[in-house]
Amino acid sequence: MSTGSEQQHAGGDGEPTVPGTVGAAGEPSAEALTTGRTPAHDAPPATASPVAAAAPPSAQVLAGTRWDPWEAPPSAGQFASWPPAAPERRPVPGTNGLGIAALVTGLTLLLWPVAIGLGIGSLVQLRKRRQRGRALATAGLFLGLTGLVGTTALFAFVVHEVSRTTYPVDLQVGQCYNRILHSSAVLHVVPCSEPHLGEVAQRVDLTGPSDYPGSTAVEAQADAGCAHAEQVYAMDRWLLPRSVISEYYEPFSDDWKQGKHTAVCILQSTGRPTTGSVRRDSTDLTPDQLAFLQAMATLDQLDHEAPRSEGGDYDEKSYLQQYAGALPSAATLLAGRPWPGGAGEKSTQLITALRAAAPAWRDASNHPATDSAAQLAQLRSAHAWHAQERDLRQALGLATEDLGHH
Repeated sequence: MSTGSEQQHAGGDGEPTVPGTVGAAGEPSAEALTTGRTPAHDAPPATASPVAAAAPPSAQVLAGTRWDPWEAPPSAGQFASWPPAAPERRPVPGTNGLGIAALVTGLTLLLWPVAIGLGIGSLVQLRKRRQRGRALATAGLFLGLTGLVGTTALFAFVVHEVSRTTYPVDLQVGQCYNRILHSSAVLHVVPCSEPHLGEVAQRVDLTGPSDYPGSTAVEAQADAGCAHAEQVYAMDRWLLPRSVISEYYEPFSDDWKQGKHTAVCILQSTGRPTTGSVRRDSTDLTPDQLAFLQAMATLDQLDHEAPRSEGGDYDEKSYLQQYAGALPSAATLLAGRPWPGGAGEKSTQLITALRAAAPAWRDASNHPATDSAAQLAQLRSAHAWHAQERDLRQALGLATEDLGHH
């Protein structure tokens, strides 16, 4: 005997159907097509089956789903959450070993490649493990990167310093240099704005056979070739400290065999290093500056260097005679040129002072005193023109402090 609910199950799939709504082949019945109503409209409301009311929670979870009635229904716990949660990571006790190793190697800085590798490896492991040590790994990685930056900077510095070392005969005009460990065999080229011991004024090509002609012949050519290098390169004598002297580097036998037949004329300090270039020549002087320095060249040189006799002793009479002759000569050169702007008035004052001092120096050259030093000091103080020269220098844009007197 079948119940009302069992009569409503017409299909083999267990799906309920309403009588009169579909035919045997699943199509609407004739009554539904003619009246537009189905027995479901007149049927009394369905009542819940006591079996369904008493269904367990698993059945409520499966409501509205299809399942095979011949199999046991799944339990409600299987559908409590979806998708199923990932398995919980079990913590690995302790601190990550790679993190510790990264920090230790990073502290040395020298093992920075190892520290970087260990730090990265530790951070990768800590993403999969619940361990302590992330701060250690990060610190080790940071120290490794610091070592990388420091090593790169040190390598660049060494390459730069090596590129600045040179041999004396390879120096070029305008370069400034220092000695390395008080040796003149290898020099360190530095910017002239930094403290330095010497500056290259000129290069002189030497002649001779392919075989080394000997130090005497080489020195004679170098000495003659560099004799006027200072006057050509450093025309403004006021820029030359008294400690700077003219010297040269000559090629040795090994240099000569390599085809280096050049002497290098230098201006080198015999005292403390100097700062700034002393170069003032035709390449960076205006025509007016050049004319002024050429007019005053002999007087400025005599102010800085006392003449010597053939025996090397100081020759006071010769010095006074040269000075007495240089005064009117400088005045004539200055008077023969028109000077721009305010320099014209300053040049007139200097010319007057030079001509006024000439007779006293000429008289002193004819009657040199026994105390030559006192005589020169008296002449310079009583017949001075350096104040007028300084004024004209300022008007022309030249140095106004005479470093050669310090």
